[in-house]
This record gives sequence, structure tokens and C-alpha cells, in this order.
Amino acid sequence: MALPLALQIGGWIVPETYRRLAESLVRQSRVSEAVEFAGLAAASAPEGDGYARPAMLLADAIVKTARGEPVAIERFNDAVRSLEDQQLAVDLGEARIALAWGLRAFGDPARAREELVRARETFARMEARGVVDQIDREMAELAKGPGPSGPFAATTTS
Repeated sequence: MALPLALQIGGWIVPETYRRLAESLVRQSRVSEAVEFAGLAAASAPEGDGYARPAMLLADAIVKTARGEPVAIERFNDAVRSLEDQQLAVDLGEARIALAWGLRAFGDPARAREELVRARETFARMEARGVVDQIDREMAELAKGPGPSGPFAATTTS
């Protein structure tokens, strides 16, 4: 339902919708289908659109993490830098959460915690209690050590 509307609207919303779909598919362990949507996110990103690029990078990073490809962290970092440059606080906070998931999946719980703390600070300033609570749960899970979390909790490399 969201995709036809996004395609009708066009612009950055198209790769962002594909990113969300790819993440949802990864959560369902449907990684091969998620790969297709990440590719569509890249193909649909309008040239020069400041938000489309991080959406495409996040879609790619999420899929690469689910497939166990460490280059995912570079993609997450590129998306975070782009969103920092654009001062898009909500999107930056969400990207930091996704980066933390990736860092944990690749065995770097210390950096994952740093990213979660940064995201938590962002959302706490906005008084986004639900997101802060989600981050608190992620941090409690992180205390258990490295391993998949977020959308990667149900996946194995495929």
C-alpha cells in the first residue's frame, strides 16, 4: 500500500520506502527479497537528493549486515555522516540505532553502545519517550554481549 503512493509522489520518499521494506523483510528473515528492495532503493534515488542517498545507504547496510558482509558498517557510517551534515535529527537518531545493530552483529558492542547513547540523547531531547524506551531495551540487550539485534535478531547469514 505504501509503495504505490511513494512511487506516485516520487523523490526521496521512494528510496526511503524501499529501505523500510528491506528492513521489514530482514526482520522476517527474507533476506534475498530484501536484497531486491535495497537494489531498488539505490536505483530509485534521485541524483543530488540529499536525503535519498542516506536512505539508499541504510537499505544497503541493513541487507549487507543480514548477509554478514562487514562493509555494511562503512555504509552505515556514510549514512550517519550524511544525516549529520544535513542536521536531520530524527533520521540521524534512527540511523545511529541501525548502526548500533550492525556493530553488535559484527561483534563491536562498545561502539554499538556509543551509538545507542548518542541516539538516546537525541530522542530524549525531543521527549520521544517511546523511542527512548526502545533504546533502553536495546542497551539492556547489548549488555548481554555481541550478537544480532534489531532487525538482525531473527536472521542468519544467507
